[in-house]
Amino acid sequence: MEKIRKVQIGLLGLGTVGTGVVKALRENSGHILSQLGVSIEINKVLVKDIEKERRVEVDALQLITEGSLIVDDPDIHIVVEVMGGLDPAYILVKKALQSGKHVVTANKELLAKRGQELLQIATDHQAHLLYEASVGGGIPVIRTLQAYLSANRVSSLRGILNGTCNYILTQMAEQGSSFESALAQAQAAGFAEADPTSDVEGYDASYKLMILASMAFPVISEELQVQRQGITEIKAMDMTMAKKMDSTIKLVAEGSYDGHSVTLSVGPQMIPNSDSLAGIRDEFNAVLIHADVVGDLLLVGKGAGEMPTASAVIEDVMAILQSESPRIRKPIEPWMPNTSSNQGDASVAWSYLRIKNDPHKNENFMEKFVQNFSLIEDAKRQLVVLGDEHAASDDWMMLVPVSAIDLSHWLMENHFHHWLVLPYQGEISYENKKVVTHLSEAIS
Repeated sequence: MEKIRKVQIGLLGLGTVGTGVVKALRENSGHILSQLGVSIEINKVLVKDIEKERRVEVDALQLITEGSLIVDDPDIHIVVEVMGGLDPAYILVKKALQSGKHVVTANKELLAKRGQELLQIATDHQAHLLYEASVGGGIPVIRTLQAYLSANRVSSLRGILNGTCNYILTQMAEQGSSFESALAQAQAAGFAEADPTSDVEGYDASYKLMILASMAFPVISEELQVQRQGITEIKAMDMTMAKKMDSTIKLVAEGSYDGHSVTLSVGPQMIPNSDSLAGIRDEFNAVLIHADVVGDLLLVGKGAGEMPTASAVIEDVMAILQSESPRIRKPIEPWMPNTSSNQGDASVAWSYLRIKNDPHKNENFMEKFVQNFSLIEDAKRQLVVLGDEHAASDDWMMLVPVSAIDLSHWLMENHFHHWLVLPYQGEISYENKKVVTHLSEAIS
């Protein structure tokens, strides 16, 4: 009878994902044993408070409050880091790799800010550093970029990378919930932390986009800058207007490479319901990859919750057990994308604007706006007022042929208050020198 190989794991963190890892290892231990002939055992678990009540049973003797007891333990072969944040995760992961231990992490901030350094340390010490769980929950997007698209050159990435925000926006769109109410629902469902700042302000999605960009484009994550906007200013009236325009609002992460530089952005967009991302609901994530050989590839799966992310962690552990030699990720050489396939007319960028109708502050707003952006009678430079006639206290809503960046800068420079600007990705057409859309219900 073949001898069973035992592998000891040290777990850094026992929050939502850590709890899922413990559950998944227990429930699938028989399957792992039958597949690999390996018995995985959790040796120690790092926690902040040993006395805290937990959603999974762990032997009290396994719980520790000092991370060095894991990274310095010669009996531990693999360290699983699911703490989040830079401190003390960075020091512990670095020390584990320097000791020759393999590391699996779900920490997107750590990888976005220290990933290049840690990958080099892993290479120098012949250790694996795997991080499928850092982006997209249960979606195998990291492995897709690393292994399955190695013959392709990726020119753009676009997706929904934060399950918390997507859940909140789905509740607002489908149930008419306010942002505050939808956030509370997300927290109750376990999709949002007690402090949701990283999610709702777009930081979490930005870190994930930086990781994907560093794998898809010739750049390293630490050098990247992301134009970021959160979802906290979105109101029920914006969702109502989007619905009237056969559209919805999603937090979209985008990255592109033009042969010279990489451009990254994370922010809410008003996208048509025909968009491939419009139907991604609740805690689901999606990543649309455009590459030169395969074309467009859409990956969809659950991006929040303990089990989808735990699944990605366990798959990385399995990958380590099946490969003694770490696969070294080579840097991508610069190249020039073929731009001949670009579709659409990018000469006019449209934005959705909602601004408080303040008679004192916004006097002659329309006149100033038209004059500043040189809006003329030409059909492609017309402002489209949305909604019914408003009382003096109501918000104005409109579509304007100005990019969201330029419009936001102008509003800030002129000290306007209580406004929201979103890129509008819907179709605009023109007849008889007038803007015409199929959104007649939305146009007053």
